[in-house]
Amino acid sequence: MSATRRSVLTGGLGLLGLGALSACGGGARPVGPRSAAVASTEAARHARGLVTASLRAAPTTVDLGGVVVDTWAFGGTVPGPTLRVDAGQVLRVDVRNDLPTDTSVHWHGIRLRNDMDGVPMMTQEAIRPRGSFRYEFTAPDPGTYFFHPHVGVQLDRGLYGVLVVEDPHEPGRYDDEWVLVLDDWVDGTGRTPDDVLAGLTAGSGTDDGGASGGHGMGGMMGGSMSGMGGMGSGGMRGMRGMSGGGGDVVYPTTSSTVASHPTPTCCGRRRATASACASSTPPRTPSSGSPSPGTA
Repeated sequence: MSATRRSVLTGGLGLLGLGALSACGGGARPVGPRSAAVASTEAARHARGLVTASLRAAPTTVDLGGVVVDTWAFGGTVPGPTLRVDAGQVLRVDVRNDLPTDTSVHWHGIRLRNDMDGVPMMTQEAIRPRGSFRYEFTAPDPGTYFFHPHVGVQLDRGLYGVLVVEDPHEPGRYDDEWVLVLDDWVDGTGRTPDDVLAGLTAGSGTDDGGASGGHGMGGMMGGSMSGMGGMGSGGMRGMRGMSGGGGDVVYPTTSSTVASHPTPTCCGRRRATASACASSTPPRTPSSGSPSPGTA
């Protein structure tokens, strides 16, 4: 039997592949949340101090500056409560799920231990209806982040909030701090984010603004296995649908909300503006943009 150049190369690649698989599989063990690797990494973050908070995910009614909608939210507000922690502190958040479906909380952009990352079926079991889950992790890096579920299209309802990780070494030489959250809004205006996703994945690639009801959560992010249509085969159908057209979505309104602002004081380390000090209350900021339809 003669050996050709092609057969030699193919055989060599096959042996190389087997060797690589053997190297990857030989003695490799998954890293669990209680493993020594996780413990050493957490210890290296030099956590100091503990901040506790609680979040309740539930159906609610909110006023978007004159547009009153039924939606889902944390703590009955959109956005949810602003959480603040100093860099290096441990944040412990107890989450209660009073939604009719599974949920979770993902801490977007935070460098944290994997079992606290809030992605059901990957890093944790989903939080079942009437269930609860405790998230606890060290927040290592100063910055402004946000939290939201990783289940279906719950993020496109009102289930999100701001997490501010303060730099304890920042001098704070500014008049005031405002956290502004902007969101193109659909939920409760005659249709839901699920209706929008259904229109985008139907093959046209365009959401026509029609209403078709339903609060199912099979969407763009994974939750329970039934809710992982976005990242699995259902998500690929969605990608094909969106690539078939411009992917335009008609938004009846836009929400612009001040998520956090400390009450101004005229004395102390952080000074307020003169106008704010004169009134002793923060300047009033509208909670909604124009309710006229638009596309984004």
